[in-house]
Amino acid sequence: MDLSSLLSQVPQDTLLVLLAYTVLGGLYLV
Repeated sequence: MDLSSLLSQVPQDTLLVLLAYTVLGGLYLV
C-alpha cells in the first residue's frame, strides 16, 4: 500500500476527524 495514494482517496474532512479521535484517544490513555 502506498500511503500517498491512500490519502488522495480519503476526503480531507475524514482525515481531520481521524486526527481528532487519535488525539482524544491519546489524552484518555494518558
